[in-house]
Amino acid sequence: MIARRSKVKSKTSSFQLRKRMVMSLFFLVSSLFLWYFSLALAKEKSLFYNYLFFSILTFGGGVSYHLLSEMWKLSCNEKNVHLWNKIQARLALSSIGYAIVAIAIVIGKFLIKGILGYSAALIGVFAGMLWVVFFVMKLHVFFRDLFIFNKRQRKQRIKYKKRRLI
Repeated sequence: MIARRSKVKSKTSSFQLRKRMVMSLFFLVSSLFLWYFSLALAKEKSLFYNYLFFSILTFGGGVSYHLLSEMWKLSCNEKNVHLWNKIQARLALSSIGYAIVAIAIVIGKFLIKGILGYSAALIGVFAGMLWVVFFVMKLHVFFRDLFIFNKRQRKQRIKYKKRRLI
């Protein structure tokens, strides 16, 4: 009987480990991009790029905090681990938006000088932020499915407990 309980605990902890791994990986990737932008902000003397980096930091930090707080509320178990795999794939796709922003700034600042560089950087930042927002909105579908799934499980547990009491 004790061995069976330990197996159940290890299964549960492995699924919680999966959830923590997804969250940690996204936190690490988004933090590295935000760190890159904060280093660039500290060295920048142009008012345009200063404001651009500041807006990127504000937007990226807000998105990261929002996604991590939403993921923290949801549970992971053997019945919904497939949704967590899809969430991980969508987070990887949303991280491409940060890379688009970084590439656009490098192109606008170092490869193309002047007003064309400013406009290229601005267009790239806007495109990267739209990319991130698009995939974040797609992520909310999975969050909603997980929330509804967890709500159903809770209701089933309550019904089961009531049956056991009667």
